[in-house]
Amino acid sequence: MLCFMGFIMSMFFVFSQDAATHAGSPHATGPGPGAVNWFFGLFAAHMLTILVTLGLMIFYIVDVFGNTRFPRDQRVLWLLVIFLGGPIGMPIYWYLNIWRDPVASPQHPIEQS
Repeated sequence: MLCFMGFIMSMFFVFSQDAATHAGSPHATGPGPGAVNWFFGLFAAHMLTILVTLGLMIFYIVDVFGNTRFPRDQRVLWLLVIFLGGPIGMPIYWYLNIWRDPVASPQHPIEQS
């Protein structure tokens, strides 16, 4: 998020510089080439971010369904956290259930046989 905000702020600088140099031309219309390049750079970065987010969401959904450490109602809760919490819920799920060694739950007597 901070990189994105920095990128947007730098675009304002490039636009103002580009407009100042482009304004002296008698045939200048619209933004200059620098502004257009920055826009396409921002567009490409945004598309990459969308694809990474979708890929991570699919990964976490598959992991939630395959995770047998918690009961079904907790799986539904984690799905809601991942869908609705997005950028906040995914790192929390990752920290609690993937990165950190999960505590092994004791087996029930029925599962031991």
